[in-house]
Amino acid sequence: MEGPLYNSRLSMVNFYKEQLRKFDKIGIGNFTEYDIKVTDALINITRKRLSQLSSTYDTKLTPAAERWRKRRERLKNGVRIIKNIRKQPNIL
Repeated sequence: MEGPLYNSRLSMVNFYKEQLRKFDKIGIGNFTEYDIKVTDALINITRKRLSQLSSTYDTKLTPAAERWRKRRERLKNGVRIIKNIRKQPNIL
């Protein structure tokens, strides 16, 4: 994905996730700092929009994040191999 679009999508997804956390913390029936009453409808609409954003756009990792994921997997596999070798009895 392109940098600005990817950052914009992430920003919007993070915004809606943060809103849901805020609504959960405030509680239904109470008001936000902008005098918006937290209702079931508001929470449902926010969840729906978050779902739309999450499914509308490609969720591929950035190239840098993909490289780190692959490196992390290689390191995990290497650790597993070493642990398995240590568990085996010495055949000498």
